[in-house]
Amino acid sequence: MLTPTQLQRYLARLGVSPRSSLAELQLAHLYALPFENLDITFKRPIVLSHEAILAKLLDEHRGGFCYELNYGFYCLLLSLGFEASLVQARVFNPSGAPGTDFDHLLLKVKEGSKTLLADVGFGDSFLAPLTLATGEQQDRAGVFTLTAQQEKWLMQREGKAELLIDPTPRQLQAFQAMADWHQSAEASPFTRKSICSKATATGRISLSDNTLLVTKDKTRQQWPISNESQYRQLLAEHFGITLPFADIAQWLAKCH
Repeated sequence: MLTPTQLQRYLARLGVSPRSSLAELQLAHLYALPFENLDITFKRPIVLSHEAILAKLLDEHRGGFCYELNYGFYCLLLSLGFEASLVQARVFNPSGAPGTDFDHLLLKVKEGSKTLLADVGFGDSFLAPLTLATGEQQDRAGVFTLTAQQEKWLMQREGKAELLIDPTPRQLQAFQAMADWHQSAEASPFTRKSICSKATATGRISLSDNTLLVTKDKTRQQWPISNESQYRQLLAEHFGITLPFADIAQWLAKCH
């Protein structure tokens, strides 16, 4: 749960009212808080605690990866009276094999008579909550299909498997081991590339290593980032992030 002050600040950052629907809250979150792994890139430890996550999202005006963004969203939803729980999923790799348990954190939410999946921490994924039921669901990001598989749910996008979801409610600390792995392992996608990305009304904008990527109406353009000053300017302009890190120039030189 959030304190009254934290709730007020969270809603202000999203630009929504406390009476907003789950769909409105999720979309506003995806527009306002970027999916980013900058702490991992610059080797700043990420701590999975209630205090640390909310300080990063609200005090530092940052984003984060799934464990941070979806936990923050979970606290917001609880504070607004939603019935929500943290759930875990295995992420399918490019070869079509599911990864490890607790690879991803997302939310199971009750809204009225419906049970929904909400996710603000999977990068370019569904923009509106998905109903937890078998069948296809149309989203601006594509066609998503959920299929029950014993006690789990397979989520496919355009026929390609993305997540194997276990809807059992979990505590935040259950994700700690995988969060640590993602920060340190060479095989982790977060140690191999820097990303700061968020959805926009017409597509998506991302800083991927030393490249600015802008997708607008399904057309993508990209521009190289040449120096630290430009990188900091783009972070501030498009994501509202000001980094205190002193080693950005050194890191950019390695990207070229």
